[in-house]
Formats: sequence, structure tokens, C-alpha cells
Amino acid sequence: MISWVLKQGYLQNVSYQDLSEVNLQNATLDEVKFTETKLMNTNLEGASLVNAYLVKANLNGVNLSQANLKGAKLQDASLDWANLTEANLHSADLSGANLVRANLTGANLTGANLRDSKIDVNNTKMDREDLLNWQLVNSPKRDRQLRGLNLSGFNLAFASLIAANLSNSKLKWANLSGVDLRDADLTGADLTGADLTAAKLTGAKIQGAILSQTKTNHLTVCPNGQTGPCNF
Repeated sequence: MISWVLKQGYLQNVSYQDLSEVNLQNATLDEVKFTETKLMNTNLEGASLVNAYLVKANLNGVNLSQANLKGAKLQDASLDWANLTEANLHSADLSGANLVRANLTGANLTGANLRDSKIDVNNTKMDREDLLNWQLVNSPKRDRQLRGLNLSGFNLAFASLIAANLSNSKLKWANLSGVDLRDADLTGADLTGADLTAAKLTGAKIQGAILSQTKTNHLTVCPNGQTGPCNF
């Protein structure tokens, strides 16, 4: 009964309910609240969950293949064995989520927040660029060699990229807010539209970098050590 009501769009809050193994294929569930809801082995293939609230939801074994989760809130959700192939997770918040054994092959993770999410490099299936995004956010390391890589649209907020070699890389519209880029090499990098609010850029090399439409603020530390906004 509850699945039928959901599909008709009559419910906007099903938090703390048990909807395990329910068939919600192709359902429109935009902005519905699923806080701590049990959705184990539920079929949500092709469903629209734009801006849905799935914080701490149990999504183990769920089928979200080709689902639209743009802007969805999935903080601390459990997605063990979840099928997210070709799902749209653009700008979704997956911070703290359990992605062990999840299948994210072909998923769109542009702008997604992966901070503190849990993966297993041997069992979580995700595209190479998404794995790199996860590593940059969750595994701080100096002197990373990222020359010429396409990191456009990556959400790297508050990552540590001290002395990283990002020369000739593409960082268009990347979220670099709060990122530590001290002494990084950004020579020739394309930072069009990048968010550099609160970023640390002291000593960064920016010769030849494309900096049009970049965003800085009073919390940004510019390459010359002065506080922002920066005049590149």
C-alpha cells in the first residue's frame, strides 16, 4: 500500500519506515525524505530521487541503476552491495556513506562529495576518475603527480594537495574550496570557474594558468601570501 501511495506522489516523508524489497522502479520520488529508512534490496531502477533526503538510510543491496540522484543527501547511508551503475549522482552528498562492494560503474559523480565515504579498492566498482577523486579527498599526500589530468568538476573541497604537480591539468568548475594548494604547481592549468574560496595558495605557481570566472573570498590565501579576494 505504501509503495502505491509513494508512486502517486502523495507522501513526502517516509522516514524510519521499512520499505525493503519494495518495487519502486521508475518512481518519481524527488525531495522525499527517507531518513534512516530501510530500503534493503528495494528496486529503484530508473527512479527519480532528485534532492531526496536519504541520510543514514539502509540501502544495502538496493537497485539504483540509472536512477537520478542529483543533489541527493546520502550522508552516512549504507550502500553495501548497492547497484548504482549509470546512476546520476551529480552534486550528491555521499560523505560518510558505506560504499563497500557497491557498483558505481558508469555513474555520474561530478561534484559529488565523497569525503569520509568508505570503499574497498578490491570490491567497490567505480570508474578510474572517480576512484582518483576519492583518493585525493580521503588520502592526504604531498607532491602528488597530477600533471595534465582532467579533474574538471571534481569535488575536492578541503583536500590536501600541498606541492602537488597540477601543471597543464584541467580543473574547470572544480570545487577547490578550502583546498590546501600551498607550493602547488598550477602552471598552465585550466581553472575556469573553479571555486577557490578559503583555499590556501601560498607559493603556488600560476604562470599561464587560465583563471577566468574563478571564485575567491576573504578566506582565500593568495599565491603572494595575501588574503583574498585574489587579483590573479
